[in-house]
Amino acid sequence: MMDTSKGYPKDTVYFISYAESPTNICLYFYGGEIGIGFVIDPKEDIIVDANCTFITNEAKQIIKSILNNKRIKTKRDLNELTEALKFSFIGPSHKEIIKIVTNNFNLYHDWKMKIYNVSK
Repeated sequence: MMDTSKGYPKDTVYFISYAESPTNICLYFYGGEIGIGFVIDPKEDIIVDANCTFITNEAKQIIKSILNNKRIKTKRDLNELTEALKFSFIGPSHKEIIKIVTNNFNLYHDWKMKIYNVSK
């Protein structure tokens, strides 16, 4: 577990997932992938911070505003996040963003179950 200079809580954990970029954006032609990383506080099940690769600054800000400081404890929490993304993030990489968020949710819960023996 890490203690970062950005001021994250001491026991935060970082998860990142990637998805292949859609075929209708230029990143695809460079073999690029879109990634989203979550800094999660496992004691509170909160996304402390999120960041994205290979998307515009405006898209990053929208995604961060939806994800940051949100609970990620239950499937209901995940559904609320994906519904907010469906409503607020309209673009070619829309489906990939939701796929990545879902994968980060699953990675986190798999890790938490392994470390803390806690189920989803």
